[in-house]
Amino acid sequence: MLMVSNVNLLKKEQNVSLLQLQRRAWDYLRAGASNGRAPFTVMQAATIGRRGAPSVRAVVLRHVFEAEHLIDFYTDVRSEKTAEVRADPRIALVGYDPEGMVQLRLEGVASLVTQGADKKRAWDASRLHSLVLYRTPLSPGTSIDCPDDAYPAQADGHGTDVAGYQNFCIVRVSLKTLEMLDLSVPAAHKRARYSRTGDEWTGQWIAP
Repeated sequence: MLMVSNVNLLKKEQNVSLLQLQRRAWDYLRAGASNGRAPFTVMQAATIGRRGAPSVRAVVLRHVFEAEHLIDFYTDVRSEKTAEVRADPRIALVGYDPEGMVQLRLEGVASLVTQGADKKRAWDASRLHSLVLYRTPLSPGTSIDCPDDAYPAQADGHGTDVAGYQNFCIVRVSLKTLEMLDLSVPAAHKRARYSRTGDEWTGQWIAP
């Protein structure tokens, strides 16, 4: 896997091909899913709210499957975003690296993984302190009197019988478009959009 430092070297080149830029976009996404301090670990995910208005929030990129054109993040099955995905699975994500001056925009179709081996592996691989969010009996967004009310005492552990497992789910996004904007070279900004048909991606330069 191309490390982020090598990716940064590539973006300083003025003559970069569409294919190079596409490969670099996937390298950024993979780094984001594997390194908690990488620029694209946290992205903003937008869905269509159930009242028809945009709805956006920060999510943590967890897995990237380039060959399958998939990315994963986790959420609480009781959250508003899961209801929005069920009502309209279209989703868009954006991330920006202020140091590298690179923006990634993704569009796709989301689905919920609420049971099965993938969910169990994700749960087992999660840090226990991250699972506290799923163990509260309150749905995300519930009004409370003070912050401590959201975290009653719960048993720790990763077992499927442990409180919280039933609330944990994967949001899996099948990517349809990928766009990269590179502002790192003065007076030579580059922006490209890639669209997928089946397993084939087609790239096009577009004006920044």
